[in-house]
Amino acid sequence: ARAMLLLFTALAVGAVPLPVPRSVRSEGGRLDLVLTLERATVTTSSGATLKTRAFNGTVPGPTIRLQPGDDLKLHFKNRLPDQGSAYVHNQFSAADESNVHFHGLHVSGELPSDDSTVPVLPGQDLVYQTSLPDDHMAGTHWLHPHRHGSTALQVAGGAALALIVEDPPGTLPAQVEAAPEVLMVVMQIDLEMTQRIASRAGDSWFQLDGSLQ
Repeated sequence: ARAMLLLFTALAVGAVPLPVPRSVRSEGGRLDLVLTLERATVTTSSGATLKTRAFNGTVPGPTIRLQPGDDLKLHFKNRLPDQGSAYVHNQFSAADESNVHFHGLHVSGELPSDDSTVPVLPGQDLVYQTSLPDDHMAGTHWLHPHRHGSTALQVAGGAALALIVEDPPGTLPAQVEAAPEVLMVVMQIDLEMTQRIASRAGDSWFQLDGSLQ
């Protein structure tokens, strides 16, 4: 059987509470955020350590909360060391090149907005700027790397975060609006598959030290 690692957030298993990701929220119709992609070491519930890549050093990354009509300015910083993994078309490659994709948002797909065709090389920065339509539907979306070649390695390793477009006040039934919110982010990391991808992409960082048992 394949070795799997499930990471849960914002729920409790037995008596052990799981952490809730930090939230960053727009104010006055604008959110200005610095987001780094960096190497991180995550400790599992069994005490094993997973060497992977993460947004702002955590799996999952911080939760982004927006309102319809908001302007988002995201300073993306690729802080991965360059291992010399060159890009090869339609192959696992470019292990340390990256970018971000606003998965689910109805925004422009061209720079400076959500253009997943533009790579951000190791050590480089790129500022994304986009505006949500005033009538953008509320919903729970996500943000993740989308550099072809390295997407599988980075996303499968936990580089992702929740991106929530909130319902404007007064638009929900009162009992729904008053209900407590519970955010759950579930990530399934297929260790054997991701280690094979890392090997094919020329990556020496992704690995598990210890046992999941």
